[in-house]
Amino acid sequence: MRRTCLLTLGMVGAAVLLAGCQMNVITQIDSSGAGTLTTEVGMSPDEVAQLQSLGGEAGGSACSAFSSSQVGAADAPAFEEETRGEETWCVAVTPFADVDELAALYQEMGFVKIRDLTLIEGLLTYDLEIDTQDSDQGMTTGGMTWVLELPGKAGSHNADSVEGKRLTWALDPSSVTEVQASADLSALSLPFDLGGSEAWIIAAVACLCCGGVLAVVAVVVVLLLRRKRSEPGRGEEGARPSFAV
Repeated sequence: MRRTCLLTLGMVGAAVLLAGCQMNVITQIDSSGAGTLTTEVGMSPDEVAQLQSLGGEAGGSACSAFSSSQVGAADAPAFEEETRGEETWCVAVTPFADVDELAALYQEMGFVKIRDLTLIEGLLTYDLEIDTQDSDQGMTTGGMTWVLELPGKAGSHNADSVEGKRLTWALDPSSVTEVQASADLSALSLPFDLGGSEAWIIAAVACLCCGGVLAVVAVVVVLLLRRKRSEPGRGEEGARPSFAV
């Protein structure tokens, strides 16, 4: 049985019926809570032709046809077209200033339930339910991933896979997926990432060791200078030795 992909992008008001397409929703959050929400849709050559027919312009851009087919297209973010192998990807990027704006974007999607999305004193709590079951507000997808990219290492999470600072959930079109993660963004606001508490301990020990080495060097230098000054036959700088008659 051929699977279909109904992309219901509530945040841009689009509903396009394609066969077996791939959809990724990528949220990038920086240490201040601002970031970008990216929606990208990958299509095969046959799906591109189908989408272009919906746009009504033969030979036109697939992503232009996708944008023009949306309800309220004038207010929708622009879709940029990318070629990845034989596939065509339409990519739309929407910036947000804080987690409240991000929550509003999620709510406009129609298939995202926010259980907890807060940033309090640098601690990010990210707890969503993604309902991709068949419904007026949902979608049936040939393949969909939900991605969260943090500025540093995440704390607890239930992601299906982790690659560096990137957490990925593979969404099941027949069920509700719980997406949960937490991170201390205040510790990640430094120009370098020390990771967890163990890394902080290592860094502190390293600083103490460096300080100890410098102290030992200083003591050795002082002792050498005193020894040179106490050597016999050495007077003040520039003084001539005296000879008794």
